[in-house]
Amino acid sequence: MVVQSNGRFTLTINLAGELEPILATGTMFFEDGEFFAIQFDDDEPNDPTYFGDTLSGNTFSLIGGPETAEWDFDGDGNDECASVSLSFERA
Repeated sequence: MVVQSNGRFTLTINLAGELEPILATGTMFFEDGEFFAIQFDDDEPNDPTYFGDTLSGNTFSLIGGPETAEWDFDGDGNDECASVSLSFERA
């Protein structure tokens, strides 16, 4: 994941057995200086996804509730609901 200072990001996902990576782009921001949100470029405009966030030392964590994401877990071409939990550690 590459995040620019203006909040724009590119997330590259390399799946085992797949030749082409999956790319997701968008913007990360704090709405009203309080709620952490991600607006993915392929989602509806002005419809960000909100995450709980914590900062502890050098670790920033994002936690989304049920159905904050979708993924085709079984490879049948249909996305299933998913939860998201990400931790970023400052190097």
